[in-house]
Amino acid sequence: MTAPYRLKTAGLTVNLRQEGAGKPLLFLGGSNFDLSIKAAVFASALPTRFTVAAADPRGLGASDAPVGIWSMADYAQDALDLLDALGWETADILGESFGAMTALHLAALAPDRIGRMALAVGAAGGAGGASYPIETFLDIPDPHVRARAALEVIDSRFADRMRLTPDLAQQQITDRVTAGAAFMASHNNTQGYPRLLRARARGMMLGQSCRAYPCQRLFFLDAMTAKPRQIVQKTSCVPCQMQPFIWLRAITAFALTTPNRLQRS
Repeated sequence: MTAPYRLKTAGLTVNLRQEGAGKPLLFLGGSNFDLSIKAAVFASALPTRFTVAAADPRGLGASDAPVGIWSMADYAQDALDLLDALGWETADILGESFGAMTALHLAALAPDRIGRMALAVGAAGGAGGASYPIETFLDIPDPHVRARAALEVIDSRFADRMRLTPDLAQQQITDRVTAGAAFMASHNNTQGYPRLLRARARGMMLGQSCRAYPCQRLFFLDAMTAKPRQIVQKTSCVPCQMQPFIWLRAITAFALTTPNRLQRS
């Protein structure tokens, strides 16, 4: 296991972990990605075939939290600056949730820097149908009520679970509360996380999170015409909520076996 380290980029200093050998692959984590808590991508098979790099997003973990109002354009620029700092002219991109949104903005910003792109449970949001305003969960003071509200949104089977297997549902709520408390206690996440969510809410472009979003898919396929891309998209968070890293297994299989080519799923 390689320990994270601080790396200065053109825009800020990020907390970075890098492992493996092979073609460069940049992992962009979700809105609660913090290398000091978990980084499942490094426990996958990807580092056996790729040089995998992942950094805490701005405001989270040990990465800088610059002053000012953040936007998705800032997160895309952070990713581009990280590619520059690593000396990677091009890289495959793997984005999860908020990281998938960042990846789409990065693709619009610098398509020539991307080889293949795989996206899990994410969309760019915006005029095609706004993503769910998850920042509103922060307005719920009771952590158990907040966890239940979130689960009701991200898992369409949770209501049935509450009715049919309430003990299992309650354990799911408790687990979410525990994980949330650990995340918010890490570094300066109590300040950075709300700012990240506000950037997400302001910066949406096209599409809809956790629904079908063909307008967003076609827009970004058209935006990335410099060379073929592979985009893997999943339009529901439910399987990932039930089996947290099922998407990682699926995308690992894709990355290890699929050559560069354009595929509309």
